[in-house]
Amino acid sequence: MAQERALLIRLSIQSFGSIQESYIQKKSVEDEMRLMKEILSYVNFHADTDPDEPVSNTQIN
Repeated sequence: MAQERALLIRLSIQSFGSIQESYIQKKSVEDEMRLMKEILSYVNFHADTDPDEPVSNTQIN
């Protein structure tokens, strides 16, 4: 179970990697920080989710 969570975190970070790079090149430091917070909240939400339960499409605010 820990391995699945670690894999999910790695895949989440990789999937946001190219978006993050292009976004950072065009935006200010404030926008970069907002993006990083969004990425971390997404990763933390999915890392804390029980992999045996279906994931809902709710958004964390």
